Amino acid sequence: MASEEIDFALVEDKNKAKDTIEKELLLSAFVLDFNPNKDMRSNFILDYIKEVEDNFLSYNSSKDILYYCVNSGCGVCFDSKDVDKEAKETLHDYIIARLILYRKIINELHSGNSTRFDCLYYAIYHCSFSVYRYSMDKDIDFLKEDIIYSNHKIGEIYRKYKEILHMLDIKYYNIVKVPKDTWMINDSEGVWFNTEGELPYLKINPGDSFKSFDRINGVGVLECRDCGYKQEIVAFMHGAFDATIGRQCPQCGTFCTEENHSEEFHRFGTAKEDVVCPNCGYTIKKKEESIFKGSSNPLFCPKCEGINLLFKTKMET
Repeated sequence: MASEEIDFALVEDKNKAKDTIEKELLLSAFVLDFNPNKDMRSNFILDYIKEVEDNFLSYNSSKDILYYCVNSGCGVCFDSKDVDKEAKETLHDYIIARLILYRKIINELHSGNSTRFDCLYYAIYHCSFSVYRYSMDKDIDFLKEDIIYSNHKIGEIYRKYKEILHMLDIKYYNIVKVPKDTWMINDSEGVWFNTEGELPYLKINPGDSFKSFDRINGVGVLECRDCGYKQEIVAFMHGAFDATIGRQCPQCGTFCTEENHSEEFHRFGTAKEDVVCPNCGYTIKKKEESIFKGSSNPLFCPKCEGINLLFKTKMET
């Protein structure tokens, strides 16, 4: 997908393989009409990521890929004996993180907000920061500190780069509609389709089993089989007119609950306030959104972010 129009301003040597993937992901962030907070689990995006991975793996050795990712400051440390597996997983994380970061800033640029242009320029041209987590705005703004620390200066390359970004926006922005279909849930266009925060980064593939709130019930102990973390959580409890609904913050992994009251027998009532994470303040569900929002999302361990979880029910209603 990479265009020849992205050439002089982004790379020192356009023949370098590592520069090719940056050009590919930058243009993809313009061309693909997707929401980086919600659509990273769509079949289309996952298939696209795999295609980029396979193409890059076909002409780069595993050692070169790991070397590139480490030099790019992606935050990945490796000591595995299975270098090929490590390279593939590292590249997968790298592509996801870059697409989310680029798309977020490009959406802002398209809307006329250029306050983060420096961050995007610095991210691509210098490749010297941690791209492993960019789910929150404050993480993107952290790049500004890195720019200052590195004595960033505006020069000819910077000005050319700004011209190219404007040209790409006019010519390529949102020309490919991304279908929302996902293997995670049956009704992909439902109001509860929601893959935000940490979810795009979870190590989960089609065919993997996972727990979600629509697959468990009552009160019980959730245990991570990978790291041993345990926590008692509420999945769903109800009476004749009241219900307690389990929630997990997609941003930090904290478990909490939403209380719901109805004037009708065995019916959900209208929410009176947003569900806000008690730990990080993220709005998990707005009061006007469906009670089922996020119910199909994979639950993950707040400690290690693993999905290999066991739920032991203690009480049901």
